Order: sequence, then structure tokens, then C-alpha cells
Amino acid sequence: MRFGNPADRSVSQLLNGKNDAMRVQYLTDIYGTKPSKAHGSGRRQRSDGIACDDLCDTYNEIRQANNLPLLVGCYLDRGNIETPQGLLARVHKLIAYSLKQGEPPIISLCSEVANRNPNINAFLWDILTGRNPMKDACLWHILTGHSVTVVGVSGDVNSDGSFSVDYIN
Repeated sequence: MRFGNPADRSVSQLLNGKNDAMRVQYLTDIYGTKPSKAHGSGRRQRSDGIACDDLCDTYNEIRQANNLPLLVGCYLDRGNIETPQGLLARVHKLIAYSLKQGEPPIISLCSEVANRNPNINAFLWDILTGRNPMKDACLWHILTGHSVTVVGVSGDVNSDGSFSVDYIN
């Protein structure tokens, strides 16, 4: 909110605390203790941080109390028929639109690992039929993540789909 449009900045100054560190502590103490929708139980703020969905809920509670429009979050996963370049073009468009509205997006960057736990019968069937034995046998789990606030984006997408961003860590 501190880097958003004028209305967002006004609300961020209303939060209890004389500086940013104290305001973040206030947010953690008040909103972080609320029940987590993302984890199903416990608090929003956990020892490893706050989940994206809970962060969006927290911001929306503050925004609603101050008559600001609610935010919408989404996962930036590649669609079934979307090319990698298409995904990047879509992400660039979303970031640019959000910044144009004066709402710097918070993006969670995650490392994931696939856990393979196949059923022996399914594994043998896959081998006999030539089907990919990894299909339907892997579940992805987040290992770690880190969030950044994007405050700028390049005007164009490069031919390979890449683009640059300015962010606050």
C-alpha cells in the first residue's frame, strides 16, 4: 500500500506505528493472528511467513475498512495450451495493468519439488503401454518462497517472452 496510488498511501499512513517496521509489526499482531483460510487452521502469520491467499485477505480487510476497492489475486501458472512465451506475455500484461491502476502487485516466487509416489500396478501398466510413468504419479509441493512488490515493468516483452521488472524486496 505504501507504494500504491495516493489513496493507498493515505491508508498506509493510518496504520499504527511511527515507521514501516512498526506498521508491519502492527499488521502482524492484528491481522496475522486471524484464522488462516489457506492453511485451514491456525493463524495467518506463521513462522515461515504468510500465504498468498491470506495476504490478499489481509489487504482486502484493510481496504474495505477504508472504502478502497478490493484486490484480486491469481496464480501465474501456465495454462494447458499456453506456450511459455504466452504465459510471460500474459504475466507482463497483468503486471502492467496493475501498475497502471496504481496497485503494485505482490508476487510470490516459489521453488517446488515433485514427489513421485506411484502405485505399483499403475507403474507396471504405464511401462507396458508406453504411457509416461510420471503422469498422475507426481504431486508438486512448495519448498520455499519469497514475496516481492513489483514497482515497475519494461514497456515491451522481448521476442523470447522475457521482460524486466523493478521490485522492492
